Amino acid sequence: MVENRSAGVGDRFVATIRAAVDAAARWPDAGVPTRVDETGSVLERMVPTKGFPYVVVYRATDVDVEVLAVHHQRRRPAYWAERTSE
Repeated sequence: MVENRSAGVGDRFVATIRAAVDAAARWPDAGVPTRVDETGSVLERMVPTKGFPYVVVYRATDVDVEVLAVHHQRRRPAYWAERTSE
């Protein structure tokens, strides 16, 4: 396990994910669009994490931000798509 090799990496990872989610909540239109509908409206966006090869994929509404996935950038692209519905 990575935590055994590098003390504190788990805490740093969680803090990085929280920072990305906070950024998405604060500026929901700033993330990179990952999925759009037939009219061109953005359905999902993503924001990168700092220091880790992960992105946070989310859906923004008028009320909140729904996190759909914390995704490793080099593994199983778009695996979370099967979880979402329009």
